[in-house]
Order: sequence, then structure tokens, then C-alpha cells
Amino acid sequence: MKKTYFKRNYKKLLLLIILIILLSAIITAGVKICFLSDEKTIEENITDNDTGDITITYVGDLILLKDQVINSYDEKSKKYNFDYMFEHAKKYFNEADYSIGVFEGPISNAKKGYSTSNYGDGIKTYLGFPKEFADSVKKSGIDFVTTANNHLMDQGENGVYDTIDYLNKIGLNHTGSYKDEKEKNKVKIINIQGVKIAVLSYTISSNYYSSDYFINEKPNLTSVLVSEKSPNFEKVKSDVKSDFDRAKIAGADLIMVMPHMGTQFIHETNEMQELWNDIFISNGADIILGDHSHATQPVYFDNDTLVVNCPGNFANSYIKDDGDGTSIVEFYINKSSKKVTKASVIPMYTHEISKDKFEAVPIYDIYADSKIYETFKEKDLKRANEIFKIVTSSMTGIEVKDNQIQNKFYIYKEKKDNNFDLKKAYDKSKLKSIFEDSKKITFIGDSVTYGTGNGGHGWYEPITDMFSDLKVDNISHGSYTTKNVIKDFSKKIENSKADSYFIAVGVNDVRYRNEKICAMTTEDYTKNIKEIISHIPNKDAKIVLIAPWPSLISDPISKLNYEDKEILLKDYSNALKDFALENDYIYVDPSKYISEFLKLNSASDYLIDYIHPNSDKGIKLYSYAVLNG
Repeated sequence: MKKTYFKRNYKKLLLLIILIILLSAIITAGVKICFLSDEKTIEENITDNDTGDITITYVGDLILLKDQVINSYDEKSKKYNFDYMFEHAKKYFNEADYSIGVFEGPISNAKKGYSTSNYGDGIKTYLGFPKEFADSVKKSGIDFVTTANNHLMDQGENGVYDTIDYLNKIGLNHTGSYKDEKEKNKVKIINIQGVKIAVLSYTISSNYYSSDYFINEKPNLTSVLVSEKSPNFEKVKSDVKSDFDRAKIAGADLIMVMPHMGTQFIHETNEMQELWNDIFISNGADIILGDHSHATQPVYFDNDTLVVNCPGNFANSYIKDDGDGTSIVEFYINKSSKKVTKASVIPMYTHEISKDKFEAVPIYDIYADSKIYETFKEKDLKRANEIFKIVTSSMTGIEVKDNQIQNKFYIYKEKKDNNFDLKKAYDKSKLKSIFEDSKKITFIGDSVTYGTGNGGHGWYEPITDMFSDLKVDNISHGSYTTKNVIKDFSKKIENSKADSYFIAVGVNDVRYRNEKICAMTTEDYTKNIKEIISHIPNKDAKIVLIAPWPSLISDPISKLNYEDKEILLKDYSNALKDFALENDYIYVDPSKYISEFLKLNSASDYLIDYIHPNSDKGIKLYSYAVLNG
């Protein structure tokens, strides 16, 4: 922009800057409270310029047991600090458009006392959190919490009010406990980018108090759920229906229910969960975000309703009974249809970083980030792998191996059937003429071409099976590098006499890092590829160079950490691409498609381990990726 423009328009620009600053201040102020004409709705407005689906994250019980409080006191500042608990999870909260948690316990102070027990120690459990805990929750990027839980009254009625006051003070939006009946009857609505979500919150009573207390004596404090055998069942059921009716009248696009219920420390739902989930759904619930069991439980769609029974604890010191297994559940809302489109589960491990100080760590990130990995002892890594399998199987029903670690596991309304339209991909592929003009093709490669572990089915078979008269020569072997191919297969290549050659080798050069058998630099890699090509007898043959295959994050064979391996694979792929362009060869990179696909789907459906495709869906995926490369 020219200087003369600023001279002519500096007043307008100055005014624009002032307006931007004022607008930023208004947005930063956070919660905007407004009411419908009948003054029965509290609405929070969140704005964002993203045009894709709205993403919302949800985590379970935010709890502090006794020793967690004690060991989080900082002698220098004379304050408590709980920021460390959220260190590795907060990026997921901040990347989402909105984040929700369960604030399971009241805020207290030193005079009243904090949490009395570590649970299971024979001491009665009364929870009480320093106010700094709420500060850390807010700072982590969590925007909204429910306070309806079985520890609601652990600091008495005043503890409920103190918690409400402090959450209001710091601007952490909440529902689930209330100061009076008028406040309770206001429909809580959060407005995220124009989508209005009503939030209804319930608990299966509170410790040391009967449900009658909240139904008849102090109905303003919270909303309770009771079993079908309770004399209050019909009343509570009717009250729930009334809550839904108010939410609909208030103009909610979606109704989200947050019930605190379930049997503790089991991965299956109980009868009460199933009963109330059905009631919520029949009344029009679009989203059910449950918790209380302190164990991960199933996530699924019941027709159009997303049901999250329990994401597990967030991070506390009671790690028995799989208490160290937890998750972030992320779900996605289409802005246009205002419907939940899908959900995903991010498995997390509760890691003890020092005496009674615990953090929630996404298991994928342990392997993706060398700085995190270095803080883990061998026994912690072993347990994290066990937790990974427990969380994925209990929440998604997917059975995975500990060497098939992924970041997210997706749940759809309808099961995705990835058949891969190879014919359609073939018709659009730059490789079409290669297959059509060749009577014989030779495939040169490593274990993926060899068919290691899947009965000898190379990645290319779904393509070559489309040609009944095509002859195929497979010159490959498991674990081979470029040097192995030159040493052992030069004569075989010279005798192959094919019309076209596909060379897919290089990933093991990156993984093994053994200078005796590996190309240790990109220059050595392309030099070895050139040497392989030099043994091709038909100088008019078409040459297709395939970039090194991807390997999963937990690849146990790789000598490099995940970050360095990914960088080197990219470097080798780029070097191969440049080499192909210089020599008029065809270059194909299927690795990006495969990697992105496996992020959205369970690797166990396509791979037999951390690198090898299975003989059904796996080789179809690899063939499809090559045709699209």
C-alpha cells in the first residue's frame, strides 16, 4: 500500500483502528448475558470466522483429591497452581470452537478445608478445591462446566453458592447448580457461531443427601435423577420433560443434556443410564454428555442423538480401576443443518509427573513429541499403551494393537464403508496409460510390495486384477532397503524384461538408519534409485517411482523418533520427486493420502501392524492412494 494512501486516509484508518480495539475489548469481555422476552433464557454468544463444522471438545471429571491439593501448593507465591494438569490437553481445547468439562466438586478455602481423602484410604471423602483450580480450568481453554454432581454439597449449601460466585467472577460459564428457583428455571443457551445449544444438567443426587432433599426441601440447588423404583420417579420424569419444553420454546437449535450418572469404575453402562438416555432421546435430546463412572464408556449415535456415556476422569490421583484411562471427546456440528455430523475420541493417559501431581496426556502426543516422550519411564509407556487399547475398545468398540496408535478415532451416525472406487480412480489417474500400454509390469520394492504378513499380497494386486492378460513380476522382499535391492536383485531386474517398472523402496532406509544397508542421505537415496534403474534392460520402459510408504507413529522398528522420521521421509520423497522430474520418470506419492485416511479411520481395519496393509481393505487403500498420487 502506498504512503500517499495513508496520508489521504489516515483519519479513516485511525477511526477503524479504534473501532477494532473497542470490538476486541467487547469480545474479550467474554460472556454476554441476554434474555428472551419471557426472561427465561441465559445465552452466551461465541463468534468465529471459521466456515467449517463447529468443533466442541468434552472432558470428564475435573477432581482434586487430598494429596493433589497438598502437592500443588507453591511456597514461593503462597498460592496453589494446577496449570500443569492441562499442559498437554489444552491445545485441543484451544483448537476447538468451544470446550466443556465437568467441575466435580465445590470451591473452598483454607479455613473451611480442602479435600479430605485420596479415595479408598478409609477416610470419608469431602471434596473442596482451592479457587486457583477454577482459574486453571478457565486458563486451559475450557469455556463451560457443569456443576451438577454427587460432590455438590461436600462443603454444604454455602459451598454451592461460593462456587457459583467464583465461577461467575472469573467468567467461566456454567450450569447445574443455582442460587434460587428463578435462576434454575432459566434455560441456559450457548450460542456458538449462530448455533444455539440449550444445556440441561442433572445428577443422581449428592453424597450424604437424599434425592428428597433436592426435590422437596431445596429444589433450587440442582436437578436430580432417580431410579424407576423411586416414588419420585414420575415427578422427576415430568420435570425433565418440562425442561425440554422450555428449551424448545426458547428457540434452541440443539438440546444438550449433561447427566451425572453411572456405576463407578466400570466400562459398561448400567440400567439407570440406559433408562434416562432413552428418556432424554424421547424428549428430543440431540447430544448427551454423561459422566460419573470415572471409567471410559461407549460413545455412539442413537439415530441422530450423540451419546457419550463417560469420557473418564480428567486427571486425578486415584488411578486404580483404570482411573488412569481418560479421553477428550470431540464432536462436530454442521453450521447449515445445525446437526451433529460425527464425533471422535482422543485417548489420554493420566501421567504422574511427580509425587501426587498428575497430568492428562493424549497418548498420540507421547510418541509425536520427543519432549513429552523423554519424560516417560518405561513402565509409564507400557501402561500408556495398555490404556490406549482400553480407552479405544471401551469407547469406540475398535480393537487396536498398541503399535497402531492414532490421534483420533471417529464415530459416525452411519458406519462408513470405504470400498474405494478403483475403476473411477484409475480412469482419472496419470498411471492409466502405463497399465493399458503394458503387457508386463515389474514391481520392485520392500515388504509392502512383497506382501509381508498378509499371505503374499502386494499393494498393487487390486489394480492388476483388473487386467486379465497383464503379466506381473514381483521383485521384492521384506525389510529391504535400496542397498539390499541393488545387492540381491540386480540380476533379477536385468532378466525381468518388462514394459514398465514400479519402484517402491526407501521407507526402510529412513527407519533403520544403518549405514551398511541404508541410504543415509537424500543424495545417497537418489543415487541408489539411479543404480536400480540402471539394471533395467529395456531402456524404453516406463519408470514409475513411488515415494516411501508411511509408517505409524508407534513404529517400534524405527531408530528415529516420530518427528525426525516424518521429516526425513518428506525429504526423501522430495528428493525422489526432483530426481523423477529431471529424468522424465513418473513420480507418485501415496503416503499423504494414506496418512490422512488413517487419521480418520481405524488403522486396525487396514493394517496388520504399523506399516503393512492387510490383504483386503489394506491393499485396496494402498492401490487407491497410488492411483491418486
